[in-house]
This record gives sequence, C-alpha cells and structure tokens, in this order.
Amino acid sequence: AAKARGLAGGGRERFFENPARLLFDAAKNEALVVLINGPPGKDREVTIVHGDLKTGKVVAESPWITSFTPVDLSPSGQLPACLPDQFARNESEKNKVTILRREGNRWTPQVRWKMGEGIEFAKKFDQLFFLGEDKVLGCAGFGGGVTLMQIEPVQALWTLKTSQNTSVALSANRNQ
Repeated sequence: AAKARGLAGGGRERFFENPARLLFDAAKNEALVVLINGPPGKDREVTIVHGDLKTGKVVAESPWITSFTPVDLSPSGQLPACLPDQFARNESEKNKVTILRREGNRWTPQVRWKMGEGIEFAKKFDQLFFLGEDKVLGCAGFGGGVTLMQIEPVQALWTLKTSQNTSVALSANRNQ
C-alpha cells in the first residue's frame, strides 16, 4: 500500500538543504532523492538518499561535496547524468556535464565533458535525459537547441535548433 515517508534531516546545520530531484531505479525498485545543501560561503553538499519502494525504508545515503547535480538515471540505474551548479565556487566546474557510475551505494565520476563557455548558450544544457545506456539528450532551453550525445567516446550525434526558452518532453518509453 502507498504510504508517505519522511526523510531525516533539517535543523540548523541542514537549513539550506532542499530536494532537487526524484529519480526511480526500476531495476532495484528504488527511489533516489537528490538533496542539495548549499549554505552561503560553505561547500555545496549533494546527498543521494536510496529508498526501497517495497519496504518504504531508507537503505542508504551517499553524501559528497560536489558542484554537480544528478538529474537523470540510465535505464539500468547504474549511470546518473549530472549538470553543473552555475554558481559553483570552482570556475572550471561550471560548464561540465558529468556521468557517474554506481558502485554499490557510492557514485564515481566516469565521463566528463565541457559544454559551451561564455555566450555559447546553445551548448549549455539545462536538461539531460538518458536515451538508453550510451546516449543522453541534452537540451539548452535558453540557447534553443537539443543535442543527442554519445557518452563514450563523447560526441554529438546530431543537433536540432529550437526556439529559445523551449522545454523538451519525452514519452514514457523515451522513444518520442
């Protein structure tokens, strides 16, 4: 039966913590909650809370200091695609897409590549969607572009120009 479950946290040290994403791993019957704790003047912490959908219990938490945020999960649940924090303290991290690999309840950067810099808005993705295990669809709403990227080796397979401020929606099976 469906039940609401609360997550631990809060308090003074977690005042700036907010949920950023809810991802589902169908293969493991898990919900992954991505929490961001970004107090002013301090390092930004990302925590992935793994919740078992059958028992309703938290099975693991994976916190780390990072400037990227997981935004989508591959069909196998092994690869999260991450976008950079545009307000990152580390200037070199502001324009990098990161693909992580799951190793138990830990996440390790697997592949990283740079998006556009400066005024190359068409290359700055604000959305990422996995299309299978080896490709991501990057959407640059402000720049007006959609690009299908192969993960390894990293390369753009095609780009579609759209109007600015466009948002992409995919079908449930991600074929359309």
